[in-house]
Amino acid sequence: MSIQGLILVTEPAFNEPSVERSRGTPEGDHTNRYAGNGGYENIREYSIQCGIIDMLQKPYKGFEDVIKTHF
Repeated sequence: MSIQGLILVTEPAFNEPSVERSRGTPEGDHTNRYAGNGGYENIREYSIQCGIIDMLQKPYKGFEDVIKTHF
């Protein structure tokens, strides 16, 4: 739930206490797109790659059926 609520959202930067006040401003929009190393725009892509696609391609031994059913 933490990943879904904090990362897999359209504006993850605004979950940060110091950034939430800038929502709807040009500075806030810029921060939401480009903050951090590589920017928040890549977080969703990498999370999906590591957490879903990699699991489907290389599921943990003994959990193959569970992972396939879940996704």
